[in-house]
Amino acid sequence: MVKDTLSVFARPANNAATGDRFNRGDIAYATTNPPTTRFDGSRAFVEVAIYGGRKAWVPRLSTIDGVPLIVDLSTDQCTNPPAHAAGGGATGGPSGAVPYCYAIVRETAVFSRPNTGAASGDRFAVGDIAYATTNPPTAVVQGGRSFIEVAIYGGNRAWVPQRSTVDGAPILMDLSNPPAHAAGGRR
Repeated sequence: MVKDTLSVFARPANNAATGDRFNRGDIAYATTNPPTTRFDGSRAFVEVAIYGGRKAWVPRLSTIDGVPLIVDLSTDQCTNPPAHAAGGGATGGPSGAVPYCYAIVRETAVFSRPNTGAASGDRFAVGDIAYATTNPPTAVVQGGRSFIEVAIYGGNRAWVPQRSTVDGAPILMDLSNPPAHAAGGRR
């Protein structure tokens, strides 16, 4: 997940920046798993898929004011959430089930039940991972709005809006099933 505007490079070299960019909240999909990494001097670059089926390189460890520009949302985070993650170790479902997860692209409220009038005061921040309590996710429609049940800190469960947007951009990015139109999504 890209945390701030990030340049795209034509090749893994400091002097190969293109006019393309990822914006805050975009998901950059590595072209291979594990990611293909190359170095230019001491700077690491990762090959990613971009729109139109093309490939490009992004700096892996760049920071702004000490904050990383890329947060690794590898498949491993969906299948093996860390114990300290919201929902880590408490995703529900049958023992050994693979969790289904979403990246939080825009800050969102957490609801105690699937209803917009049931805000709990808790929130997910940009970059958090929301783990559905079941795979496939349990979705409930109330008042014309779809909600997904997710695990939150302390082993509790809550509901988040599944398809809500802010200024046309989705709040949740489905990491377990990226859309075909996503940068690097399925071709």
